[in-house]
Amino acid sequence: MDEFIKLMDEFWILRENDRENYFKIKRALDSELRDFFHKFPDWRVVINNKLIKLEKVPANAMPFMGIDSFETTDDYCLLCAVLIYLDDKAEGEQFLLTELIEGVERIVSGTVKIDFTRYSDRKSLVRVLRFAQEKDLLRISEGSLENAANDRNAEILYENTGYSVYFSVHQDGDVSEVTSFRDFETYDASDSRKSSRVYRRLLLQPAVYWSNSADPESLYLKKFRSSISKYLEQYTEGRLDIHNGSAFCLFSNEKKYGELFPSDKMISGIAALICGKLIRGKHREFESRKKFDEFIIECAKEYRSGFSKEFREMSEEKFLSQVFEYMKQWQMIEENDGSILITDGAFLSYGEYPSDFKIKAEEK
Repeated sequence: MDEFIKLMDEFWILRENDRENYFKIKRALDSELRDFFHKFPDWRVVINNKLIKLEKVPANAMPFMGIDSFETTDDYCLLCAVLIYLDDKAEGEQFLLTELIEGVERIVSGTVKIDFTRYSDRKSLVRVLRFAQEKDLLRISEGSLENAANDRNAEILYENTGYSVYFSVHQDGDVSEVTSFRDFETYDASDSRKSSRVYRRLLLQPAVYWSNSADPESLYLKKFRSSISKYLEQYTEGRLDIHNGSAFCLFSNEKKYGELFPSDKMISGIAALICGKLIRGKHREFESRKKFDEFIIECAKEYRSGFSKEFREMSEEKFLSQVFEYMKQWQMIEENDGSILITDGAFLSYGEYPSDFKIKAEEK
């Protein structure tokens, strides 16, 4: 289980940085664990004398699967350009920041409008280079990245680690005609494809939903419920929970990867309180975003004294935006033609303050 969690939590395990886990996971992958990844979610495991990487390809692309530190689509374009630039460098080869900038400008020319004399574009490059450092795609031999955002002429000496060649996901087919990330989600009705999509959704998404009983993935889930439950418990220690229109893989706080809901974050507690009021009020839909926002504000007024200082003093607009995006990310709500649907995920757990909460808050 520990090896499974490590592979799910980490982008990759580098031998030079974490020898103990590298060899521990390598031994575990020699057993049934590697077969589980291949047979069920159909994920490729990269193992060599440098690293171990589980290519966790999702069934559907979702907003929370992006890179947290990236702010614009240009960040992703620049990352691709940096990877292309590093691909032409030998392992251990050194190069200057100005050389990298010239190479990136050449690569994106005619595709992305980037001008590194602009402060915003330099900041974008800094975000990408900082991410590349965090993932050990390159290392600084001399200089500092902090100065690069303010000074286009600031110089840094980089070294190519050689790991960049393993960064991108290996594609078995021809992707030259791909124009959108949705093209990678094209549905294949074969049993093997249904199986991999079901496991990928259970392992990577907060919830699996279907709109009708004829949905092929829901039929697969119900038909093979016992075996899916058995394998999830065996390899992940997760529990399969199936309802009429949804399915979840639930974990304990002791054995989990990624983030769980609820957590000790204040935004998680606020969402849990809102879920509690949704359950007690038996709400399943709000006719508009405005009506849903009014409901959130009503909850905030009732519980605000128990919030952290950040959320007590936050503007109403920002508060509504953060709560809405958090609940949407956890698939507790869905937008549908202007209305807000409350999904099954909102009813799995809830929070409430003790009955004497208001009295104690007022005394405090």
